[in-house]
Amino acid sequence: MKSVISYTLSHCVKCLKCLRICPTEAITIVHERVQIDSHKCINCGHCIEVCNTQGLQGKGSTLIDINNYDKTVALLPSALLSCCGSLKEAARLVEAIGQTGFDEVVQMSEVEGALLERTAKIVRAAQDRPLISSFCPVVNRLIRLKFPMLLERVVDLDYPAEIAARRIRQQYGGKGRIGIFYFCECVSKLQLARYPYGNEGSEIDHAVSISDQFPLINRLRQNDARTLSLCAKGLAAAAPHTGALEGLQVLEADGRDQVMQVLELAEFGLLNRFDYLSLSFCTNGCIGGQLLWGNPFEARLNLNQLLQQAHSQPCTLNDLNLSRPAEPPDEDLLTMREKLRLFARINEVMEKLPHYDCGACGFASCRNMAENIALGKRKWSDCRIIGGTGGKEDDGQRTD
Repeated sequence: MKSVISYTLSHCVKCLKCLRICPTEAITIVHERVQIDSHKCINCGHCIEVCNTQGLQGKGSTLIDINNYDKTVALLPSALLSCCGSLKEAARLVEAIGQTGFDEVVQMSEVEGALLERTAKIVRAAQDRPLISSFCPVVNRLIRLKFPMLLERVVDLDYPAEIAARRIRQQYGGKGRIGIFYFCECVSKLQLARYPYGNEGSEIDHAVSISDQFPLINRLRQNDARTLSLCAKGLAAAAPHTGALEGLQVLEADGRDQVMQVLELAEFGLLNRFDYLSLSFCTNGCIGGQLLWGNPFEARLNLNQLLQQAHSQPCTLNDLNLSRPAEPPDEDLLTMREKLRLFARINEVMEKLPHYDCGACGFASCRNMAENIALGKRKWSDCRIIGGTGGKEDDGQRTD
């Protein structure tokens, strides 16, 4: 999984906020430059949120790419419509996006509703519970990195945008070059498309940052629009605590701290009274995505109003492959014996470090620093607190 976060040195003021906020310690500062470890980055976008100087950004494709296709389709998640307080406003928004140059605009509520129904069916048929939702890329990557024992509990369903794109490909097969543009509600979903981050296995051609297009869309949304049909189940899936899965014991958690706590408890088998864990790394679920305009609190009110006006049914997905392609295993060149020796060496180094987690060395924690000293990538003298007091091991070389 590639990191969608880009770094601009000229905008960086070395405030260390990004270093401290990263939940996987993927960010380090080396020679006064921010470095992002793509193997650790889960694309949560927290570092972008705390960067006040735009030194860190996540950008998608531009609408210029529309010209490269015979027919273009804009793909809209239900969360995008949460800025609208009525069905009429939502119709105007969809129409405005179409007027930016697309031949067709597809809103995804019917697909999202169908996947919610399929999820309920899978959970009810499962022998081992709880199962875990599969629709948040950040949560999926976090489980893969830090909670691999839970991987088998993740529901085997692909992202709604990928399923919707497959339907479009099926519909327009053999009718020229079709360009599918996904308007992403959060930074993590920018990585789902082929451009600009190179996900060649995706059915989506371009990921577009909704917020980047807001000025143009806002000007166009004042015009009248055709009627719009929405699926209530799909809308309900865009936010937690909407009772989307009736008849099941569902634990819904959103935001970094809650998700981490739930995964830690689930790993130790302490949530087995639940059937399903619905997790979203964005606070307030997908309607809290960093790329949406407005605020998630008003968005929840808007969503409740739209739910009362949504009457279409989920679509049929029988002819489509709904499973996510298998990800290649993370590269791990160490044997178990070598891992145990490294772990012992890290603990040995940790005993000599100050445990301040000050970030002055360029690492988020003393534990991260200890790992790099144990691997010979850093020296004891790189710690600003103890300096060169590590004695004979100042050269940073492993002694085992």
